[in-house]
Amino acid sequence: MKGKTLSSQSRGLVLFLLLPLLAVQERVARALSISLSTITRIQRRLSSNDNVLRSPGKKRPRKKSKTTDLSHAVRHNIRDTVYQMYSEKKHVTIVNLNKTLKEKELASISNSSLQRVLPTIGFKYKKDGNRRFLVEQSSIALLRTKFLRSYNDYNQLVVLMELIPMYYYDFGKNSRDSTILDEK
Repeated sequence: MKGKTLSSQSRGLVLFLLLPLLAVQERVARALSISLSTITRIQRRLSSNDNVLRSPGKKRPRKKSKTTDLSHAVRHNIRDTVYQMYSEKKHVTIVNLNKTLKEKELASISNSSLQRVLPTIGFKYKKDGNRRFLVEQSSIALLRTKFLRSYNDYNQLVVLMELIPMYYYDFGKNSRDSTILDEK
């Protein structure tokens, strides 16, 4: 059983077998077939962690992948390049997109990293027959249409305000042109 890590339940059994008798640690080591250093390490951790036994490796710090560390400017450049390629009626693939990014010197990342970044930016792949193509995620497309509708409604209000003649407004004391007030 050497080389195996003990779970918190097994470590609890070790502490259960520790009795204040002579040669207790050796007795526990023989009964559980583990080394003396493991028993002393468990005892040290118990005294330092306020009676909490944890299995090793449950909470391990993971290294972030390089694709998640891309700056917002690089992500924005990738998104703009995809939109530009669509406006030029080009078929957007990972290889074509990466070539375009490298030609413009906007980003130098691998194809696999680019493939991992695209869903986080707001794109997904759709399949039509045997051909895959890149499209916006439905949530992003919905937000875009909501914005454009509200923008369109706001523009209609501005147009209506421009059609109203100026003499209907009451300028009051803040008027720059006093001739309009005199004409009323």
